[in-house]
Amino acid sequence: MRLAALRWLRDRCRMLGRDVLHVSELAGCRVDGERVALKAQRGILRPRQCSYPLSISTGPSNPYGDRFGQFDVLRYRYQGVGGTDRLVRTDNAANRGLRELVRLRWPLIYFHGVESGRYLAVSPVVIVDDDPSTQTFGVCLGAGLAAYEALDTAPGASYGPPAGPPWQIDRPRYEAGVARLVRQNEFRHKVLAAYGFRCAVCRSEERELLEAARLAPGSGRNDLLAVSHGIAMCPSHRTAYDRLLIGITPTHSIRVRPDILGHAAAAAATTPNGLHRVHEAHLHLPRDAANLPHPEALRARYDDFEFRARLSL
Repeated sequence: MRLAALRWLRDRCRMLGRDVLHVSELAGCRVDGERVALKAQRGILRPRQCSYPLSISTGPSNPYGDRFGQFDVLRYRYQGVGGTDRLVRTDNAANRGLRELVRLRWPLIYFHGVESGRYLAVSPVVIVDDDPSTQTFGVCLGAGLAAYEALDTAPGASYGPPAGPPWQIDRPRYEAGVARLVRQNEFRHKVLAAYGFRCAVCRSEERELLEAARLAPGSGRNDLLAVSHGIAMCPSHRTAYDRLLIGITPTHSIRVRPDILGHAAAAAATTPNGLHRVHEAHLHLPRDAANLPHPEALRARYDDFEFRARLSL
């Protein structure tokens, strides 16, 4: 049942083309004709069909103070009474269930709240340690879903005992990290929401295809993951921006590189939606001034565009 529920979630995300789901989109999970709950109002969920928890959640306001620690391991707080200070009443079935999952290393789902009612789904994840001193469990990405298929025919199977530093279990996936997935997906969702889920260049509303273009492409630094360091774009204009085929001036005017503009205009008859259509157009901006493109980052990127344009003359 556990793996079937994880497969349902994976397929649901693929069908929708995104990993940020509204709670209403999680309500349709059925296994063998039986409804299976995927997310609880509180943080730790053990559906009635499961012996141990199936999912853990961090609410958008993060009342318990879940955080990312060393090696970007998620430090997930115990379920108990209290806020970010010392919790009481932590000897409960939910925490005991997660301790069993440290031993079994069975996969589960992590839901990270990005806004009210909307959660980023990260799975499979595994519980790798229990730290009573901080009242937290360590959570890392698990192996690919296919690695757990044997659990279907071996109900008591364990994926293996804890193996020291988490990357010793599945290094490539742990290096990707829950933290990186959360940051990147949260960044994308917030950028698209700020731009009304439309391409800022052409106003395309193909929501499932939209991307968050970074003002500093290729950078994964945490300080560059604020909404002001991203612009919502369709795949075509995102690629053009990343490759410096188009630039955005500090006054938010769109420019097409002169050599590209010449080719685009010549091909206008066969490419009616070509780049020449957006040359000198104005970028469609967020309503909230705090989300406007960061001026210094925008200027630096436009300087790169102008330098590349001079080389193409």
